[in-house]
Amino acid sequence: STLAMYSQSCPFRFEFSPHSAKGEGDIFSKGLSTYGEYVERVKTRNFYLNEYVMLESGEHKYKPSFSFFENSYSLDNRRKDVVIFTPGKGEQPFANDVGVVFYDEIFQTGIHRFFFDEKDVKRVPAFPFASLQ
Repeated sequence: STLAMYSQSCPFRFEFSPHSAKGEGDIFSKGLSTYGEYVERVKTRNFYLNEYVMLESGEHKYKPSFSFFENSYSLDNRRKDVVIFTPGKGEQPFANDVGVVFYDEIFQTGIHRFFFDEKDVKRVPAFPFASLQ
């Protein structure tokens, strides 16, 4: 069921913002010079972000089951992406130590790895899915 799938999910929210000390403008348009490039970035962030992010858990690697770009229209100069990982049928559940790898082809900043150990993961409040039934 959908409820069972979400109860095993592991969501992450990424926020991209310009370097505040440099006073740079909107991070979304950084490095773009044409409207076509802007449209391509909108499509990538909205529909293809799952191609650039992976979750590592134990010996296993997972692609996001869902991703979305939160605010292409915002007046704020920061942009947010959300990716949700869920083990597929036949895949191992996530181990307690997890890492998120972001292959940044959007802003060309390289590979970023964020690792979380068991004690930090367990401190994150659980969403009460049972109350939705």
